[in-house]
Amino acid sequence: MDLSYEGLLALIESFSDNQLLVMLAITIGTLILEDAATVTAALLASEGVLPHGAALLALYIGILFGDLGLYGVGAAAARWPSARQWVSEHRIMRGREFLEGSLFVTLFGARCIPGMRLPTYTAAGFVGIPFPRFALYAGGLAAGWSTGLYGLIAILGETVLNDLGPWRWGVAALVIVLAIVLPRITATILKRRNEAATSAETPQHDA
Repeated sequence: MDLSYEGLLALIESFSDNQLLVMLAITIGTLILEDAATVTAALLASEGVLPHGAALLALYIGILFGDLGLYGVGAAAARWPSARQWVSEHRIMRGREFLEGSLFVTLFGARCIPGMRLPTYTAAGFVGIPFPRFALYAGGLAAGWSTGLYGLIAILGETVLNDLGPWRWGVAALVIVLAIVLPRITATILKRRNEAATSAETPQHDA
C-alpha cells in the first residue's frame, strides 16, 4: 500500500464517487472514536470529498445511535435478574432521583469528560430515566458538541490546511491525535488535582 501523501490522497479520492460509503465510514467511526471521526469528517468535507451537510448528517446518526445504544444496554441490564442482584433497589432509587434532578448537567459533564459517557448513559437506562427525556437531552448535547468541533476544524481546513500543500495531511493527522489525547490528559490532570485536594482536606490523626 502506498503510504505517501499522493497515495493517501488517491485513496480518499477513490471514495468520492460513492459518498454513501464515506458517510457510512464516518458513522461507524463515531462508534469507535467520536472526536476523531468528527475531525476526520470535517477535513474530508473541507477537501471536497463530500458536502458539509452530508458529513454532519453521518456524524449525527452515528453519535445518536451510540448514545441511545448505551441507554439501551442499561435498560436491558435492568431487566436481567442477575444484573439487578448487584445493585440494591435503594441504590437504584437514589440513582434515579439524582439523575432526574440533574439530568442535563450530568449528561453534559459526561460528554465533556472522556470515558464518562459509557457509565453515565448506561446508568440512565438502568435506573429507568424516561427515554424521551434522555433522547432529547443526549441528542441536543451531541448535536451541539459535534457541530462546534466540526465547525472549528472545517474553518481550519478551509482557511489553513489548503495553503499547506503536501503537509496538510500531516497537520490533519496531528489535529486528530490532539482531539483524542488532549481531553484525556485534561481529565487525568483534573482527577489528580481533585484527589490531591481531597487528601489535603482529610484531617491527619497522630498515631
